[in-house]
Amino acid sequence: MLNVMASCDLEGNGVTQILSASDPIKHPFGLDVLGDNIYWTNWNTQSVYQVNKNTGGDIKLVTDKTSDKPMGIRVFHSSRQPMAAPVCGGNNGGCSHVCLPSPSGAVTCACPSGMALDADNKNCVISSQPTQSPLPILPSEYQCSKG
Repeated sequence: MLNVMASCDLEGNGVTQILSASDPIKHPFGLDVLGDNIYWTNWNTQSVYQVNKNTGGDIKLVTDKTSDKPMGIRVFHSSRQPMAAPVCGGNNGGCSHVCLPSPSGAVTCACPSGMALDADNKNCVISSQPTQSPLPILPSEYQCSKG
């Protein structure tokens, strides 16, 4: 088995070797690119690494000994997020409580537990019967945080 990480153009020409026969690439699985860095998962070490895609230098261990063999990897960054107009805007999309934007630019209003949408589909009213929130309530360890 070859232990090489390389790049090429879309026709398969201009092959450039980035890394060769180094421990971190002995069993790569998932791979993603962001800016000048390549990120990959390694089954042997159960780790995630990064390397400069242009020089093959500056190899960094991002995380070590994940709980299982890491599979695919995706790097999320604000530069990869599409810019969109704030459809919920200053008036919360006309919703009394929760505004849910869609890719088409439309909004859907939602209500917290114990409330239901009124006939106008914009305002929440106290529900006379128990309702289930359309929004999943996640344990705190799965919620997003700034940082």
